[in-house]
Amino acid sequence: MMSWRWMLMAGTLMLLAFALALMPLAFVHGLAGSPLGRDASAFGHVWNGRLYTASAGPARFERVDVALRPGALLTGQAVFDWQVSDSGARGAGVAYAGLTSAGLRETRLSGTFRALGLPLPGVGADDTLSLEIGELAFTGAGCVQAGGEVRTSALIGIASRYEVDAPLLHGPLSCDGGVLFADLSGTSADMEIRLTVSVAPSGLYRWAAEAVLIDASLTPVFSAAGFTQDGTVWRHRGEGQLA
Repeated sequence: MMSWRWMLMAGTLMLLAFALALMPLAFVHGLAGSPLGRDASAFGHVWNGRLYTASAGPARFERVDVALRPGALLTGQAVFDWQVSDSGARGAGVAYAGLTSAGLRETRLSGTFRALGLPLPGVGADDTLSLEIGELAFTGAGCVQAGGEVRTSALIGIASRYEVDAPLLHGPLSCDGGVLFADLSGTSADMEIRLTVSVAPSGLYRWAAEAVLIDASLTPVFSAAGFTQDGTVWRHRGEGQLA
């Protein structure tokens, strides 16, 4: 008797899952509270739809294609494959949302700081940032799991104004106390630099940079950029609020 009840329940859940997959994306997006922006225009169905002028936090994208995995609904999660198409950004991966957590898996995203909505001080809007994320999970308390790597050419853009050789920065993502961290570093012929960036659940971001100058003639450049000297190390820090 239990096996028949289980089969009936499983069959009902499967029918529900496929019924949800046939719903218009615009309806489901609105029902979920418009997670990709209230100004986004949605077309197609949940299993194969697209959104124009979509947003994800401070980032703005011209188009995002989404495809629901209906079978995942049986596990209590909504799981989507997604792909970003934008003149300033490209990316694809898996997004999921459940009753207690949401996040990204198997994700690659690259773009300019302008497209990604990251107005960091001194960073050119057309400098680039790329993310490779194995797992990034959030709950109401903030970041709870992070595995991936960040790469950015931000310093190269700044340094080129002064004819300075700056490194490409790269490093891992991590979580601590609900805060997301990126710990980046790089070395060039002119300098060694380490940059730590943190983002709190409130959107408050902080950054701290430490540099060792291999070319001592760069002292006036770093001083003008706001760095202060502490022995052989030059330090700079700041904070801001993501929109």
